[in-house]
Order: sequence, then structure tokens, then C-alpha cells
Amino acid sequence: MGVGTSAIFPLAMSAAAQRTDRPAAVNVAALAQISFVSFLLGPPLLGYIAEHFGIRWAFGIGLPLVALSLFAASALGAKPIRSTVTP
Repeated sequence: MGVGTSAIFPLAMSAAAQRTDRPAAVNVAALAQISFVSFLLGPPLLGYIAEHFGIRWAFGIGLPLVALSLFAASALGAKPIRSTVTP
């Protein structure tokens, strides 16, 4: 599972850099900050939930996050190519 998901972070960084709503550096920095905060807060939060509510609830917390990531994955889709040639 780790090998399969190891490509997600580089793909997400590439997608963040290619967005045109803000400068690429701002998008990449925002994604890196969100990733580091999630990395630091996720395990203790899941451990707290598992200790107080049980392991099923800890795993259940991940289901809405998976649904959210599937919804947000549209940002990684192919962008339409705009032609610069005028007829």
C-alpha cells in the first residue's frame, strides 16, 4: 500500500505547481504546509480517538477523508488545451 501511494505526494506537488490561480511557489508551499501539519497531527488524533472510542471509530474517521480526496482529485485531471491560433 505504501508503494502504491508513494507517488501521490509528487503528483500533488506537480498539480499544485501547474495551477494558475496563484504563483506556483505559493501553491506548492501551501500544499507542503498542509501535508506537514497533517503528518504531525494525524497520528496523535487517531490514537486519541482509538483509545477513547475504539479502533473502529479511528478507521471510520478515514472514510469521509477518502471521499473528500476523491472529490478533490478533479484538480489532478487533464486541463483542456487552448489553441492560440485564430481562424
